[in-house]
Amino acid sequence: MFSSQLLLVWSYSSLQVDVGEKQLMITATGHILESSSMLPRSLTIDLSFSKILKNPPQVFIQTQYMDWKQDLPGGFILQVSFINTKGFKIIVIAVSPQPLYQVFVNWFAFDDPRIQVLSFETEDVQQLKTGQGNRIMSYQIGHDLKDASNGVIGIIGIKHIALDKSMVEFKVIL
Repeated sequence: MFSSQLLLVWSYSSLQVDVGEKQLMITATGHILESSSMLPRSLTIDLSFSKILKNPPQVFIQTQYMDWKQDLPGGFILQVSFINTKGFKIIVIAVSPQPLYQVFVNWFAFDDPRIQVLSFETEDVQQLKTGQGNRIMSYQIGHDLKDASNGVIGIIGIKHIALDKSMVEFKVIL
């Protein structure tokens, strides 16, 4: 799945692109997201590109794996910041007092004005907290690419606030 996302970017041979993967924190190492229950708490990780790029790129991240204590609520948010030609920072933010053990991400960086990385965050989940059975929430995410015909979507955070047979289902319909 992740490699097919890269084909969209790599199809333009003149682009400067860099890719990587990173385990942001390791279980049982005593990092603040695991050892503390204080809110807010976060961990900042510096990531370097494999080469120096000509221009500061856009960076797309995709959560590959996450692990937190099974008590509720639980979860995290990822943010990319301080992007320059040598690398960037990923900030992992705990969204509950529960321990967050590890998060593993894939990322790719690119400099192409035809492609835009958008971030969207909401905590408006009232519709999901009421009623029974399947519930659907729709959101519109704006962009300024007039001829956009392709998209890549990644989850960069989740907050699990209720226990319903331990199932959370997430679907994206384009």
